[in-house]
Amino acid sequence: MIIYGARDFRIKKGTSTQPLYCSNCHNNTHWELANIWSWFTLFFIPILPYWRKQVITCPVCNYGVKIKRKNREEILGEIEFE
Repeated sequence: MIIYGARDFRIKKGTSTQPLYCSNCHNNTHWELANIWSWFTLFFIPILPYWRKQVITCPVCNYGVKIKRKNREEILGEIEFE
């Protein structure tokens, strides 16, 4: 029997310098920038990355927005990196 699947790995990169409004939970907080990689796993061992994205998420409710190429420079200019 072969056990395979997928797993996400998240690495926090920084937080916003200004509080941002969350339309999901209605809080003003400093959002977090993170890189998320999805890996193909074989017997629970990560083998091959097949998807990567950058997101900015609300720390209260984990509602997130994917950062697209056209607005990346604007968003990254307001992030304080760790």
